[in-house]
Amino acid sequence: MFQNKTDINPWYSYKGTYYGKNEPYYYDKKDFKWCTTIENNFEVIKNEILAFIKNELESINEYFNTDIVKGKNKWKVGSFYFWGKRNSDYCNQIPEVEKILT
Repeated sequence: MFQNKTDINPWYSYKGTYYGKNEPYYYDKKDFKWCTTIENNFEVIKNEILAFIKNELESINEYFNTDIVKGKNKWKVGSFYFWGKRNSDYCNQIPEVEKILT
């Protein structure tokens, strides 16, 4: 798709370095069947995740890149699955979302 670095506007990895792969900025959702599943179940997913956040806001673990999660108005990140291991404490609170996504 791209011939060299000058053919694209560079974007950067979470480490702050140039990501030089030939990846598009955006993908067409029609290329991924799971997009329709998520769109069709948006309200269920949204409601369960919002309830989860309300219950767990203070106990959600920090992300490994603390620059984006420390301080006021920063991300809160919790893993439902991490490297294939299920976090039962979190997943048990979102049973419908887990069914939809697995």
